Amino acid sequence: MWLHVGGGLAEMDDAPTPVPSDPAKIVRVIDLAGFPVGKDGYQFGGQSEIMRFVDIAKHIPEKGWAEKIGNQVNFKTERLLFFRWQSYEGDKLHYRVTNHSVSKKPIVAFWRMPGKASDEPGYFYHAFAVSKAADWQLIDEPKDDVRPTVRDLDLMEILHGMGGPDLIDLDVGGVEKPIVIRSATDLAKLCSNNGLFEVMVQQQVDFAKEHLLFFTWSGSGQDRFWFELPKANDVRVRYSAGKSKNDQQHYRMLVIANEATWKLKLAPGNENPPVREYHPYGGIIFHEDNEPLVIDSLEVASKAFPDPEWLKNLAAEVDFAKQRLLYFYWEGSGQDGMSAVVAMGPKRKSVRFKYHTGSNLNLATHYQLYVVDRDVEYAGTTLWAGGRSSFSGVWELPIDAGKCTTPAGDYAKPIVIAGKAELLQKLGSKEVVAEINRPVAIDFNRQQLLLFCWDGKVGTELAYTVHGGFEPKSKTVFYQPRVGKAALAKRYLHLYTMPKGMQWQVLPPGERPFGAKIIEPAPAK
Repeated sequence: MWLHVGGGLAEMDDAPTPVPSDPAKIVRVIDLAGFPVGKDGYQFGGQSEIMRFVDIAKHIPEKGWAEKIGNQVNFKTERLLFFRWQSYEGDKLHYRVTNHSVSKKPIVAFWRMPGKASDEPGYFYHAFAVSKAADWQLIDEPKDDVRPTVRDLDLMEILHGMGGPDLIDLDVGGVEKPIVIRSATDLAKLCSNNGLFEVMVQQQVDFAKEHLLFFTWSGSGQDRFWFELPKANDVRVRYSAGKSKNDQQHYRMLVIANEATWKLKLAPGNENPPVREYHPYGGIIFHEDNEPLVIDSLEVASKAFPDPEWLKNLAAEVDFAKQRLLYFYWEGSGQDGMSAVVAMGPKRKSVRFKYHTGSNLNLATHYQLYVVDRDVEYAGTTLWAGGRSSFSGVWELPIDAGKCTTPAGDYAKPIVIAGKAELLQKLGSKEVVAEINRPVAIDFNRQQLLLFCWDGKVGTELAYTVHGGFEPKSKTVFYQPRVGKAALAKRYLHLYTMPKGMQWQVLPPGERPFGAKIIEPAPAK
């Protein structure tokens, strides 16, 4: 039975909804012409699913609009999706309809494309009528790349940055009985106490092609968990129980192709995963670079880590004929972390290292070492992506040197820029200034810019490190980790933002900010 309410239809029973024969009827755009622009901004992800006409006013309080919108929706066969957020002008919301690869049930996926930076914020409102016979979800911008058969979904944000795993419901599960999540609806049930985590997860999986396995168990801190792909669509999940007595909770989430099958196989203690953390040598090797230091032989390792006892253990535990070491070093918040995200497909195995920024203000030195099988391709890292450190507020801004008119000056005497007019004057290009504003909103009341422009030898690099905690006590040191040796010279142009009041220093070419040992890295393999 259906009850007509105010021009709309309110659902009164749970009769199944047939799948529309016309794909265009699976999702329809609701006319919002003339909708009043609100003063309150919303982040993307602030969407509402409205199943009944009478509930519209709870989400859309603007006078008269509940009825105007509700009259465009047949709540007997459709639900209303209402999206709202504040961002740069020019944002676009896109969607696509894809049938589930196995069940053939339609899935409507929505994603946002950000607009260009502007001085004034943009307010965005979109509404859709989506068939109740279809599922829907949020996703990242779809790519044409072939997705792997199985891959890790990084959970470090929920474990360390969002209040911990208590924010998700764990009624069932275990290393032998994972929770299977096949839709955004399944995910919502798991994450009823944590909507932000739900959005973060569902944007990383395409439920039309993939599903999730969520493993949670209590065990030794030395428990190991990994996966293999011995043949196409045959995923082997491996688990090896640790021997230490420090019992702790473990969480792993895998993304698996819908066509693939999986089995859990216990592993003896002498088997190792294709990517694993390794206890680093106690001494620090200074290697401030986004890319890891590659150690692909015991000879190279002996130059990097001179401790004989440590090298003896390394030789017994790492087979350099089949494996290599990747070493990361950085300075940042004491809460910083890094996780290895492994993916496997029929033709490619890869690992990408994701950097997680901490929030506390105690500056700490971090170094992590991983053993990686040689048939696992290094697929990059987000460490200091764009030159940004964890909490210092110092990072490099993208700049097109070919479009700037800045004359070359003294490398050791960069230009301090304190306002928008001065930025335009120094760069000489409105287009470049607009592109700088696109990824980062510069607030000259709290920030200052530092512009380096000089002629130097080809191969020269510029980097920075932050010492001493947070502003205004911190200090940023700029230096050249590599000085070019080629006879040819080129124009170098770098632009950094930092908090006002932060001290800074430029070291002469060849000088380093630490006395630690420096090793020239091999190219990442």
